[in-house]
Amino acid sequence: MKNYKISPFHTAFIISIAFLFGYISLASMGYMLSIEPGLSIGGISRWCERIVDGIFREPANTLSNLGFMVSGLLMFKVLSDEKTRDNQRFYGVNKTSGIFAAAVIYLGPGSMLMHGTHTEWGQWADNLSMVMYIIFPWLYNLKEMGRWSQERFLLTYAAIVTLYGYARWVYGDDLGIGLDLFGLSIGLWIISEALFRFWSPSFRWASGFVGFGVAAVFGDFVVLESDIEKQFTQLRVSGVSMENISKCQVFGKLLEDKLYQHHAIQDSIEVNNAEIQSYVDQQVNAFAEQIGSMDKLLEYYKKDSEQDLRSEMFELNKNAELAKKMQQAIIEDIEVTPEEVRQFFNSIPKSDRPVFGTELRVSQIVLYPKTTQSEKQKVIDRLKEFKADVIDNGASFISKAVLYSEDPGSRTRGGKYSINRKNSPMIKKFNEVAFSLTEGEISDPFETEYGFFIIYLEKIRGQEYDIRTILLRPKINQKEIDDTRKRLVEIRERIISGEISFSDAAKEASDEKETRNDGGLLINPETQDYKFELTKMDPELYSQIANLKEKEVSIVYQDEDRFNPIKFKILSVSDRYDEHVADFSKDYLKIQKLALQNKQLKEIEKWQNDKIFDTYININNDFGDCDFFSNWLKK
Repeated sequence: MKNYKISPFHTAFIISIAFLFGYISLASMGYMLSIEPGLSIGGISRWCERIVDGIFREPANTLSNLGFMVSGLLMFKVLSDEKTRDNQRFYGVNKTSGIFAAAVIYLGPGSMLMHGTHTEWGQWADNLSMVMYIIFPWLYNLKEMGRWSQERFLLTYAAIVTLYGYARWVYGDDLGIGLDLFGLSIGLWIISEALFRFWSPSFRWASGFVGFGVAAVFGDFVVLESDIEKQFTQLRVSGVSMENISKCQVFGKLLEDKLYQHHAIQDSIEVNNAEIQSYVDQQVNAFAEQIGSMDKLLEYYKKDSEQDLRSEMFELNKNAELAKKMQQAIIEDIEVTPEEVRQFFNSIPKSDRPVFGTELRVSQIVLYPKTTQSEKQKVIDRLKEFKADVIDNGASFISKAVLYSEDPGSRTRGGKYSINRKNSPMIKKFNEVAFSLTEGEISDPFETEYGFFIIYLEKIRGQEYDIRTILLRPKINQKEIDDTRKRLVEIRERIISGEISFSDAAKEASDEKETRNDGGLLINPETQDYKFELTKMDPELYSQIANLKEKEVSIVYQDEDRFNPIKFKILSVSDRYDEHVADFSKDYLKIQKLALQNKQLKEIEKWQNDKIFDTYININNDFGDCDFFSNWLKK
């Protein structure tokens, strides 16, 4: 015969049915029932229902409380069926979750006894049931803030309930001391919601009354469990695979960012709101295009409006930027000496030394087709016409920016940028013109590396300037394009014939000032040296040089960049270094970078450990089993 184990749900269900059966049986026999003083059969009770001569004095008020019993039983059912924790507050049927579910069930019988019997002891049972339920949330939060054991919490809860039950029975509503714990409990619950919405470090202990949903209290921050979900959503929409990312990992990263943000604020570190807003605009547009439409994006983020979405993403990106700047401030003065690099390298066992893949040194010669003065003048005249039409005829600058501007970063926003006098990201010439304008003024056309601009100064807000721009680029005629290509073909032939070296040709003829003086050698933006690891190379560059032998010259490629819509280039592999184990002399720059990163990580780790203990941090016990990299639990 199989051994059957009765579940907590079935136990609670049987007890509930037994109570209902017992009540109906006793009431049918005439027991349990009475009438409150001053009332009679057919009269209206203080609960707005007519009193009847039956097993329930107030049938509607009595039977409606079956909903509490169903809710509590459902809680038992869900808890009994749980197989994985998933970091929820309650998991499975334990002493704590079981008592809370039982308290929910007992709301039903307690209230039924009052409305059904109209007895003094029925009122006592009703008040006791409500107190048992109401004191649980804020007492449980106090437990979490104070890191009480489960036993301490349950003993405190039992003591309060027992004392209330006794005092309410003996002394009545005022408990003999002029205090109604039922009313006090409701007040504490209201206070908890206020503290939840308007957090202040002054009320840290009082925040033990804060409602459910708080993952951590962190300095001046409250970290909500919904913040963790926001991070998950942000990662998903950004295309990050979530397969191996746990809730604990996301929470740990969020705590790390909050630590940086908290101390960035303490250290008066500022971020450029205009830059962040510009990035958010690009981000939202890219996400909307990726997911299909703005409506789908709003649905994915569960937002009612585009403005709500932009506001949330602005806060996320602002906090991320604060964290980044704080981290940079921690390591900005850290350097490594050659001796430290050597010691770092020697500390790595030979068997564990990194292997560097095949590396190349790549050179290029670049020629730009020139715009003629007549084409430049056409653009200047066109921008002057725009300015005159706005000033003289009241035309819309915004409309002209949308229709004609060749700046993809601002065109969809009517040419709008917000820049700050202290830290504007714009180029020098642009800033000089923008900050020289008065509110409502439009500049004359001026030339930059990007092309020709006019700027309309819309609003000045302290250091913040709201501007609108129109960018036009002079056209390049086909003859100049053809002549430039032909000239580069001739240079290539001279190199191949041995008439001139690639390096000398670059110094003599290349229009790319960044590489010209180095004989055309490209600098790796990741390592700041001349070597490019083949497997980590930009895909476009890789496709152009992958099949080149050493010293071989590529065909002429047509390309573009942010400054030039058309350019021509030839490339050559100057040197090739096969895959090899790290060598101190050959790979010094890479080893230096690794040594610096190692020193920076140690400094960040030390800073984190120090600040964790200096900063008020209280983690929800639901995350107590997380294996954090940093000591957030202060064990």
